[in-house]
Amino acid sequence: MLLLPNVLRAAPCAAQAAQQLLAASYSSSSGNNQKPWVSSAAWTGAAVAFAASAYAASSAGIVQADAAPQAPMQPPADPYALPAAAGRLPNNITLYQYEVCPFCCKVKAFLDYHKLPYTTIEVNPLTKGELKWSTYRKVPVVKLDDDVVVDSSAIVSRLAAEVQQAKSSSSSSSSKSSSSKGWFSKGGSSSDSSSSNVEEEKQWRKWVDERYVKLIT
Repeated sequence: MLLLPNVLRAAPCAAQAAQQLLAASYSSSSGNNQKPWVSSAAWTGAAVAFAASAYAASSAGIVQADAAPQAPMQPPADPYALPAAAGRLPNNITLYQYEVCPFCCKVKAFLDYHKLPYTTIEVNPLTKGELKWSTYRKVPVVKLDDDVVVDSSAIVSRLAAEVQQAKSSSSSSSSKSSSSKGWFSKGGSSSDSSSSNVEEEKQWRKWVDERYVKLIT
């Protein structure tokens, strides 16, 4: 069954078939000497031609030509947990934002703190045309090279995982990572201390999202 957008995009290809359909209608109503079976055959042929043209146009990739790939549109079940790192910092970071959105500002604060270069795209709050490639209609949305991450807390967790991986894999900064201070630093030497720090960190991040943001907006 053809979808309506497919048929609409197939309109240029099916225009000639539609003209044949109109011509068949005209010939069947204007000719008094026209035999009924001739009129019926004309209608049937035109209808088949129209359907065949629409189907050929839609199946030939007309819709796929201008369709952007869909990204994963749901945040993780636990956006505060650090996911597995990809193993390298992204070369291109694009942030889709509202300038005054506190959750977008939170992501920018993390990027600025770690000196990660990024570009911002302001999203129109009414049309959201800048996110037409996505079915997720909230901001912030971040593109990390070819990966798309949604939800501000999930974005910060993903970036934190990449930053930690980059620091731990660098021989020059490996000795400094244990004593570094700042967002998501591994400061504890024991596993108990590290687990306690992670839990405290989650509590503060949840407090920011659930309480602090409401106080300042």
